[in-house]
Amino acid sequence: MARWGVFSPEGARHLTGQTMRDLETLCLLWGGEMARVERSRTTLIETIDTSLTISVMVQSKAFKQFCQSKDEMARSSGFLSRCLVINPESTQGTRTSGVALGNRDGLDNFLARLRELAEESRATIKGKEVGESCFF
Repeated sequence: MARWGVFSPEGARHLTGQTMRDLETLCLLWGGEMARVERSRTTLIETIDTSLTISVMVQSKAFKQFCQSKDEMARSSGFLSRCLVINPESTQGTRTSGVALGNRDGLDNFLARLRELAEESRATIKGKEVGESCFF
């Protein structure tokens, strides 16, 4: 299975650029269907059994502009229904350095459990050849 991804913490250039120009193809790739990608300067690419992930972080103004310019196509192609759109409350201008963390028991228990799992994992693979899917 081929895995493709678009990841950007500054996503406005993806929303307004070439990346989002062909939403129907992105929907096909997201769904694992065969898609043909044609570029003017390169050869034709046909994808089979693909997986596409898109993680684009963008300011709300840029997202609103994208929706205004591509709204009908984004809705009719089903592109927006494949997206998890979140708009968290802004913390701009907020300082939290003086705020006490309070009770850390839950965090300490969570971190202790993560350490246990990591040690169990290490013990399981100790003496075995580490494959490409193991990250230590």
